[in-house]
Amino acid sequence: MNFIYFKLMIDLKEINTDAQVAFFLVLSEKVLTFIKREEGYKKAKEALEKCWEWIYDKSFPKDDLYELLENDEETALIFQMQFDEDEENMNVENAWNCIIYAVAFTAWKAFKIEGETYLPAPLEMIDCDTAGEFINHLQAIDDSFTHSVNKLTQYLYREYSNFNKEDKAINKTELCLS
Repeated sequence: MNFIYFKLMIDLKEINTDAQVAFFLVLSEKVLTFIKREEGYKKAKEALEKCWEWIYDKSFPKDDLYELLENDEETALIFQMQFDEDEENMNVENAWNCIIYAVAFTAWKAFKIEGETYLPAPLEMIDCDTAGEFINHLQAIDDSFTHSVNKLTQYLYREYSNFNKEDKAINKTELCLS
């Protein structure tokens, strides 16, 4: 793990839960355009919006967040990803991986906040260190995402640090502009 990743992992662990989730969501929204199928794009966008909803008021249930990833219907993101594979364009797969990590991280945080000891198996692998894999997928799409990652991380650390006495609500518009 290089210094940038090491610093990022430390910074992410030192910001509040909502800011950690927002980190994944803001960057995932930047890769939505790589989703090729209209239905897949729509489902991915809806899933990210449900995650934002969870940040704002925690009203979206943890189980429903998890079901965005995996369920018995064709609506799950993991199912949608399979229909959008393009062997010649790995950006599609990397974009899906970013979106799936973002939704999984949100669901994991929701389960943790509610004090759940049982996690669905796919969420057992999720933690703050997931950001490293997430960033690898971003960089595989385009190395220029490194700048976005660094800029967003600095902003989140400055505004939403656990050491900040002010309990500031996440502002999606503000984050997308940072």
